[in-house]
Amino acid sequence: MPDETKVTMNGKVFTNPEARLVEAANRALLDIAVMGAVRVQMQMKRPGLGRVSGHLRGRVAGHSEASLHAQIDAGEARFGRNEVYTRWVEGVDKRNKTSRFKGHFFFRNVYQWLSKGPKEVKELMQTAIYEAFA
Repeated sequence: MPDETKVTMNGKVFTNPEARLVEAANRALLDIAVMGAVRVQMQMKRPGLGRVSGHLRGRVAGHSEASLHAQIDAGEARFGRNEVYTRWVEGVDKRNKTSRFKGHFFFRNVYQWLSKGPKEVKELMQTAIYEAFA
């Protein structure tokens, strides 16, 4: 007769871990998007940027787009569309090629910073996963 061993494990880690991981990742992604939006806004406060009214800075926000997807935009989520001149200020509009103004690249700079995987982002992910299973 073969020996039989039965192991039973209980706890949050073992009850539907996929859903907990997705929930933790969504929460962390939202926090990361908000942190990125704040970095975009801080770049807009630099001296030497011309006339700064604060209108575009006030429209920049991070939000959860869908499951496992977050976005930083200039008003699309809250107001239905981005501010009209955002593409020009960012430097991705077709008019930038023909003018002296090549753009400030606020969003691109934050994208590049996030792509490097800074410790702040790693800490947000670690905290969210830890809290989901604690």
